[in-house]
Amino acid sequence: DLSRVVFNKKFKFIYNPLFQLPYNPVDFAENKFWLELVQLNKENKLDRRFTGTTLFTEHRPMFELFDLEKDPGEFVNLAGKEEFLEIEHQMKAALQRWMIIYRDVVPLPIPVSKKQANAL
Repeated sequence: DLSRVVFNKKFKFIYNPLFQLPYNPVDFAENKFWLELVQLNKENKLDRRFTGTTLFTEHRPMFELFDLEKDPGEFVNLAGKEEFLEIEHQMKAALQRWMIIYRDVVPLPIPVSKKQANAL
């Protein structure tokens, strides 16, 4: 799993560079409990707060942003929503800085401008 995460006291930002690949929980994909949850989800028998989340999607989104104060369970992805674009950009920039400093092999989440590249 090549996902990268940055967070502060209020927000958590996840970058999934391999979002095109099918998603399965790495550590418990074949666990009986997980398989039962998947089946219950298919039968619409789970609490509605669990449906429509990244838990049961075939592919993870490239970006995930969660408000840790209002949504500590990380069920509502705020990435791409107009009112959170500024915080999303700030979190992407923070992640990108970290990735450049530590020479991460994963592609950067946002393109580097010539001005930014010269500043490095």
